[in-house]
Amino acid sequence: MKKHDRSYRLLFSQPRMVEDLVRRFVAEAWIEKLDFSTLERVNGSHVAENLQGRDGDVVWRLRVRGDPATCVYVLVEFQSKVQRFMALRQSVYVGLFCQQLVKQGELAPGGLLPLVLSIVIYNGKVDWRAPRELAELVQVVDDGSEVYAPRLRYLLIAMEKYKPADLQGSNLVALLIRLERSRTRAGLRQIIRDLVAALPGPDEGGLRRAFVVWLQRVLLPAKGEEDIPEMIDLEDFRTMLIERVEEWSREIEARAEKKWLKKGQEKGSRELLLRQLEVKFGQIDDRTRARVLTARSKSLLKWGERLVIAERLADVFGR
Repeated sequence: MKKHDRSYRLLFSQPRMVEDLVRRFVAEAWIEKLDFSTLERVNGSHVAENLQGRDGDVVWRLRVRGDPATCVYVLVEFQSKVQRFMALRQSVYVGLFCQQLVKQGELAPGGLLPLVLSIVIYNGKVDWRAPRELAELVQVVDDGSEVYAPRLRYLLIAMEKYKPADLQGSNLVALLIRLERSRTRAGLRQIIRDLVAALPGPDEGGLRRAFVVWLQRVLLPAKGEEDIPEMIDLEDFRTMLIERVEEWSREIEARAEKKWLKKGQEKGSRELLLRQLEVKFGQIDDRTRARVLTARSKSLLKWGERLVIAERLADVFGR
């Protein structure tokens, strides 16, 4: 998971990934007021003093169109397992982050705290059932006491929950989710084509390279592909990837064929041993027959060797 986290952080260190994330998956009217050309990555050292051990998060700042003094911060965290107290964890993080902004005097007009949008990207298979708002984790005493419950809500992006129709187009985060969910060779090949088409021209900022690193070191190894050469250009990588996917598919078919061949050989060995036992000792009892029919190759070989010199049925099975 650490390798997955690092590769995701590399991907979401690119402004287009963050813009595609917010535009497609927040998809609220107020988002249109944000000026994505002002996206600026907040350096990790900016919050290191108070947020030690929270280097798994990606933090971006962008300004409101027509009001450059007003900023919005986007915090992105990656999860592969459900965390029941994620709302508390995010609240602590946002609180410490805002405290750091106060210390540095980076406040919104009127001395207010800036808006912080907390996003959790979850790529696990199990349904995310953890509360998404801090108040849901607080036990209230009676009606009216709920107003004192602290509130912070994070946006959850659970990759497995989106329908294929929600993931079409050139949005890079949607393509990332499609790649994560790919199950077939043909499907993976098509998504790679879509990804290449979504990243035309020069590789500004290393976005292509970030995808290549993730594909090489995370996605394909997870599908059983270990030996992937270093590639820089995504166009070249597409060709190589298609070849690798085809090899991967052939290897799976070969392993399946070998498995069934082995089973066929074991079945033949069992039937042969039973026939030899019957020829030498006459009718075989049901218990012995069942033992032979469920035996592994190693046992069949051992019993076949004993059969040559055995004088009794018990001598074959060592009893």
